[in-house]
Amino acid sequence: LIAKEAEDYRKSATELYSSALNSHRQDSGSSSNPSNLAYLDTEIILCTLNALVSAAGPWTIHITRAKQIVEAAGGIEVLRRGPQRLQAQLAMFGWWDCTVALLHRSACVLPSAYFDFLLLNAGDNGSGWDTFSLSGVPRELFGHLVTLTQLAVEKEQTCRMRWASFD
Repeated sequence: LIAKEAEDYRKSATELYSSALNSHRQDSGSSSNPSNLAYLDTEIILCTLNALVSAAGPWTIHITRAKQIVEAAGGIEVLRRGPQRLQAQLAMFGWWDCTVALLHRSACVLPSAYFDFLLLNAGDNGSGWDTFSLSGVPRELFGHLVTLTQLAVEKEQTCRMRWASFD
């Protein structure tokens, strides 16, 4: 019964959230809108709820929406000047993106510039957050996981080729 209630709640919350996000996009009319960043809280909650309900949750949907929200607010530039909370939120999505992509041997949804930013700013420059406190993984290991994810994607791509050329 609890699993059904959680699934019903997830479905209702997702529908309401999608409706609110679409309505906000239509009303704002601006391509650069920092008020969109408020939706990241809900996206994190829905992503976490999916993790609790199903290990095979729709991760890429949440990560794609988070990317769209950040991009609509100004992309990497809003992260550079944004609050520590925003950077920590993106770090959580980056961790999920890298982990899921590695497990599925697929490309990350977030651009590599976002991972570069996270690795550069984690725990330094007074950021107030680090990858270890968010995910239990030290920054150096997270950097290796990002690289390993990229290599796994390349391996999968070359396995399907008849011929492969290397630089």
